[in-house]
Amino acid sequence: MQLINKVFEDLHGSGKEALQRSVLDMMEKYGFLAKFHHHHSNSTEIKYFFPAQLRVSHPELWKLTPQESDPCSLIFNFCNGFVPHGLFPQLVSHLITLFPKLECTKHPKLYCNGAHFLLGKKSQFDLVLLCSKHCIKLVFKGYDTDSEQVAGNSLAVQVRTLIEQELERLCKQWHWLGNVHYDVCISCSACESSSATQCKRHKSASCLDQDCMHLLPISSVVNEPVTLFTCPEQVGEHSRFTLTNLHKWYSSSTSEVTVLE
Repeated sequence: MQLINKVFEDLHGSGKEALQRSVLDMMEKYGFLAKFHHHHSNSTEIKYFFPAQLRVSHPELWKLTPQESDPCSLIFNFCNGFVPHGLFPQLVSHLITLFPKLECTKHPKLYCNGAHFLLGKKSQFDLVLLCSKHCIKLVFKGYDTDSEQVAGNSLAVQVRTLIEQELERLCKQWHWLGNVHYDVCISCSACESSSATQCKRHKSASCLDQDCMHLLPISSVVNEPVTLFTCPEQVGEHSRFTLTNLHKWYSSSTSEVTVLE
């Protein structure tokens, strides 16, 4: 970005404006920056974001957990063992451009390997994306009354659908992502609550490293409020656990909306 600014400083007048517009359009086209239209009462402000250039993290984002009424955390676990370099910033850039369709009126807060979006007409829903070495985690959290719970459920479905569409599109767009595959997973509560399970990397029974958590894939679309899971790493009663509100990522009172033409 500093090099681009230096080029712009050496130009003047209409030539500078034309070059600046061309460079920004090209960078937006290939996902290196995202343009967000921030609407004020009487005007519209354009903000540019460069997710790949961020170096400061936000530890508090990793501590965010859903409430009982919220969808559980959803995890995209990449089967090759790591999130491909550059995929997360590309995904965030695309979402910044597309999320205004989901009533995102305030500009996002971006960090290294993290993004925080405010969704809904009153910005009553938080969506946090977190990227570790092996997976991308989604946390969806609401802060309004129960009267808008149905709207929140529908919004969560649209968010998941949009993110899956964008991941698929990116894997098709860039040849170096052609062999990328991922599973949609949840974290294994059986292993988290077991004192006998040790992290193989840190040799700890209570390891909180996101990349060390045992994940279980979701086999199909979930429609029931309570879902039963079985952990193959545990034995007996400890191997079974239930998870609530996974269905809120999938079921909705309205049909799923395809936001991409």
